[in-house]
Amino acid sequence: MTVKFDRVVVVVIDGLGIGSAPDAAHFADQGADTLGRLVSHFRARLQLPTLTGLGLGELHPLFGPAVPVNDHVYYGQARPAAIGKTPLETGWELLGVPTTEEFTALPQGLSPTLLAAITRYAKRPLIGNQPATPRSVLTRWGGEQVATGGVIVFTSGGSDLWLTAHESTVPVAELRRLGHFTRQLLDQQPGVNLARVVAVPFRDDPLQGYAYRSAAGAELTMAVPGTTLLDQLQSHRIPVRALAGGRETFAKLGPQLARQRAGVWLTHLRTVDQAGARRNPEQMGQCLAAVDQALGELLPVVSGHDLLVITAGHGNDPDFPGRQVTREWVPVLAYSPALVGGRLADRTSLADVTALILENYGLSSSGAGVSFLNLLK
Repeated sequence: MTVKFDRVVVVVIDGLGIGSAPDAAHFADQGADTLGRLVSHFRARLQLPTLTGLGLGELHPLFGPAVPVNDHVYYGQARPAAIGKTPLETGWELLGVPTTEEFTALPQGLSPTLLAAITRYAKRPLIGNQPATPRSVLTRWGGEQVATGGVIVFTSGGSDLWLTAHESTVPVAELRRLGHFTRQLLDQQPGVNLARVVAVPFRDDPLQGYAYRSAAGAELTMAVPGTTLLDQLQSHRIPVRALAGGRETFAKLGPQLARQRAGVWLTHLRTVDQAGARRNPEQMGQCLAAVDQALGELLPVVSGHDLLVITAGHGNDPDFPGRQVTREWVPVLAYSPALVGGRLADRTSLADVTALILENYGLSSSGAGVSFLNLLK
């Protein structure tokens, strides 16, 4: 097996969109432009020297003034190919499995048959079973749940099902078991592809009345509908490390690279995306600047035997209506001291990153992505 790079490090900066994707109108995301909104908000205060040197400034007309791209860098952009735009779907696509079927929506809640099956397992009454927002649920049904000892069941109106109860009436471990049962039950239903089952307790709160204990909850997602990059690397005994978090992730990544001479690191950064979801451009820019600084500390560790790839799964325009992610182009930045550098042709799927990694290790992809390893000269 011929290996071009001994180590591949992929950094996913979720939320870092760089302009509306060609199919943005399908998602009512025309005009979404995360990086453009941040530039407009911060003006000269948005300083991203590392990302600019890695080519980000060449990918957006507002991101300036122009700064020369560093040597040994290839830069370009990719558009998502998944049928949906949820973080779950874009995350799967980055692992080489773009979704081709829409998730099942529950605009009217669960069917009577499924509701009865969950009630029998829970041995408690189920309350709600209607579309609602998480905050409104506690105001509307929190008191009834505490009085009855039941479990509140509600949907997002889309493909999320929530189970919640006060921690003093339903033990957290019991609520989590109910979440796992519900996930398994739904997975057994023909034609049902429900994205998430969320089981999370709530408690008394002096300011809001009730508040969720998110840290004690369980988010149970649908199984990936295909073979992922991780599956293929592990089956061929190629070392792989997956890290998720924020700035502190790089504190772990550097020492790991120093100790291990081969393998793949997948680093998923969420802080920028979370600030975008809160529609807080100031905090989003600060988080992105912190990531930029951390990348600057990482670059000296990257040797000529390594390939660093920086990308994103979706945008999250902080000035866009609602709280959903936005369908945008995302950057694809590749760096290694062994590269010449230059502009990459536009990629038509996030799965191209998976295809690149697999080809680097002499493995073939499932056909969902197209490798651009031959372009990295």
